[in-house]
Amino acid sequence: MKINKTLIAVLSFTALTMLACSKSGDNKEASTAASQNETLTRTNPKWQVHELLKSRYKKFNDRSSCWIRVSSSGKYCVNLHVVATKPTNTGRLIYVTESGSPMENDGTLSQFHVASGIMTLFVVEEVNGKLQVIASSDEIANGAYGTPNDADTYRAGNDGQLGFILTNGDMHQGYAGSTLSLFLQNGKKIVEVATLNTSYGNEGACGDPKDQLCDLNSIDTKVEAINDSGKKFFDLKVQTKKESKEMGKAAVKTEKSATIKFDEAKFAYDIGDANKPYAGLEY
Repeated sequence: MKINKTLIAVLSFTALTMLACSKSGDNKEASTAASQNETLTRTNPKWQVHELLKSRYKKFNDRSSCWIRVSSSGKYCVNLHVVATKPTNTGRLIYVTESGSPMENDGTLSQFHVASGIMTLFVVEEVNGKLQVIASSDEIANGAYGTPNDADTYRAGNDGQLGFILTNGDMHQGYAGSTLSLFLQNGKKIVEVATLNTSYGNEGACGDPKDQLCDLNSIDTKVEAINDSGKKFFDLKVQTKKESKEMGKAAVKTEKSATIKFDEAKFAYDIGDANKPYAGLEY
């Protein structure tokens, strides 16, 4: 039996890659800067997003090279990143993430295991050289050791709209797992439309199959957008492989495949039983 050993505070690269690859497809214009993930600095005049959002920040921290943001949840050291641009008839849309780490009272970063980073998502519209924020998300807790994970974008439907992909995951006492969350613009808000489990493993807690201490489980899920030109928001294909081994018994392998559809009335994906293989498994 082969248990996944790659889940130590990392994420399901396969799930992220499969879905992110659909961000371009036949629509090359939609991925102009999608692979750049360019950090915006004070000295980079290429982007004026900082000027647009500067009211969110207290000051610049030279020690940690970040902007200081104070929110209802605490004080954070944040940076802005352009993760994608999309041309429009009058200019372009700029997909931006604000990611940050919590700070201690003495100005140092909180980098202990249970400290989550934060992420806020923005869609900025540029028309004739002028920028305005047209949509934003609420503050999202993400990551571990005070560091949020990178975000990406994907092509969400046949009109070329881009959505955000956020991954999350961790390991606690040898139990590891990860998730993938999708966010889409809905009017002036960017909202979560699906969260799917993408991996799980407990070999760190239960040991090698030859020296097994408890029931072993290893799960891996691939998520792929189905590029159907007739869909405003593409269906998602979710493929899960699970390997379980109870104490004193042979390993059992199972596979599950599901197609989940977008419910426009709820403005969210109906994930149904897509996460069922992970039921009861905690990390």
